[in-house]
Amino acid sequence: MTVYFFLFLTVIYLNHMAHIFEPLTIGAVTFRNRIAVSPMCQYSSIDGYANDLHLVHLASRAVGGAGLVLTQE
Repeated sequence: MTVYFFLFLTVIYLNHMAHIFEPLTIGAVTFRNRIAVSPMCQYSSIDGYANDLHLVHLASRAVGGAGLVLTQE
């Protein structure tokens, strides 16, 4: 019974995750996939402004395939 339940959950999970790599259009903007990266490493900002560390970090996420990379001020 446990094996069947595990297989059931796996199928449900994969069905929900199947759309993550499909394009998403919101208004006039189309994202190449549905992967978004939230603002991170803000503890290393100087007076609240992004620096070279943020540029390299967030650019590597964009090059790595994220459809949307968010920043904050």
